[in-house]
Amino acid sequence: MLKTNDLGRKMLKTYEFGRNLLKTNDFGRKLFKTNDFRRKCIK
Repeated sequence: MLKTNDLGRKMLKTYEFGRNLLKTNDFGRKLFKTNDFRRKCIK
């Protein structure tokens, strides 16, 4: 029972890590859009 709980906690951590990665990805995409916007402004 305890081992299963431990596994569940590890899965939760992985899930949280995945969510954080997704946020970082979103942030990167926003930065990319901002970059695109700047390039258009320069042109």
